[in-house]
Amino acid sequence: LDVYQIRIRNRITPTGQISVSGEADPVPPVDLAAVTFLTNGLDTTTRGLDLVVSETERFAGGELKLSAAFNRNYLHQDALHDALANAGNVNETVLIPLEYGSPATKLILTAEWSNDQWGVIVKPTRYGSVYAFSYDSNLPTIDGANVQKYSPAWCVDLEAHYNIARSITVAIGGTNVFNRYPDETTPGGSYGG
Repeated sequence: LDVYQIRIRNRITPTGQISVSGEADPVPPVDLAAVTFLTNGLDTTTRGLDLVVSETERFAGGELKLSAAFNRNYLHQDALHDALANAGNVNETVLIPLEYGSPATKLILTAEWSNDQWGVIVKPTRYGSVYAFSYDSNLPTIDGANVQKYSPAWCVDLEAHYNIARSITVAIGGTNVFNRYPDETTPGGSYGG
């Protein structure tokens, strides 16, 4: 079991879109409505834990290795720093993906059986919920911003292998063999649909 806390000062993050309309005419003239750039505008703290449990046993003429790995973490914005951030340019289009755009939980279960010639690996992985900023005002809110929730999802990876010789192994397998896709993004997930 590992428990951790990571604090980052002056984290590099993109700004929100900064409108350039109404600015003095640029030289040379350009067709530009807004800009985004990187800034050291945030302090963040990430807290979490990793838990790994494993067991190895003799089974069906070979060796069976079972393991489970679980992660839980949460990133929190501590402070906005520079004038750009304080002016509101680091907004929900930046903060929602930063704080909620990765699964808060992840579980990986692995079963690996092998003998001198054959082997099989089955690895289901569960990703927790994810939230994305949305322009759809009918969706629920987090911190005052509309968000779309993507449901937790399981993906399964499979592999089988055969040892032809001591240094030659043939393997066949696939990742996400059941072709699991996340929830479909609503039209409000992008500006103007």
